[in-house]
Amino acid sequence: MFRASAFVSHAALVSALLLPACASRFKIRSIPEGAEVRSLAGDVIGKTPIELSDDQSAKLVENGIASFRVFAIGHESRLVMADASGLRDLQVSLPKIEASLFKSDLAQDYSKDLNAVLRDAFVLQKLMLEGKNSDFAARVETFKKNYPQMAFGYLLSAQVALSQGKKTEARASLERAKVLDPADASIEQNLKLLRGGQP
Repeated sequence: MFRASAFVSHAALVSALLLPACASRFKIRSIPEGAEVRSLAGDVIGKTPIELSDDQSAKLVENGIASFRVFAIGHESRLVMADASGLRDLQVSLPKIEASLFKSDLAQDYSKDLNAVLRDAFVLQKLMLEGKNSDFAARVETFKKNYPQMAFGYLLSAQVALSQGKKTEARASLERAKVLDPADASIEQNLKLLRGGQP
C-alpha cells in the first residue's frame, strides 16, 4: 500500500515527466472514508474508497503524475501528487479539524475571507427579502461558484429552483447541501417535503 504525502519528490516528478502520458487505474482510500475526490479542475470524481475507471483516471493523471484533492467535512483537505506508474492502492489521511483550532487560529487567520462570505450571504438575504428574484438567482449562482463548499449556496439554489417549478434541480441542490453539511437537520426536512412526505 502506498501512503501519499502532500507532494512528490523532485526526482519522482522528473522521472514521471519522462513517462508516456497514459492514464493509470488505481484505488483511492481515505481516513475517514467517504471523502470527496476532485480533480485539480474541480470535477467531483467520487467518494472514497473508489476504484477509478479509465475515464476517472484520465481526469487525475497527466504526464505520469496523479494530482487531485481530497475533502472531508471537519477535516483538513489534502492536495495529492504521486507518481502514477505502478500505483495500485493509495491511502490519504485527512487530519480532523478541532473546533478549538478553528476558533483560535483559522477564524483569526481567515477573518477577511469569513467576513466576505458573511457579507455575500447578507446581500443574498436582502435581495430575497426585497423580492428581486432575477438578481437573487444570479447572485446565488455567483455565491456557489465563489464558495463551492458552503451548503448555504445550495440551499438557496434549491429555493430558486422550487420557485421556478424545477423540483429535480431543487432536489439535486438539497442533496449537495446535505453532503456539505450533514449536521443541518433542516436539509433533510426539506428533502422529505420535496418527496411529498412529512418533515
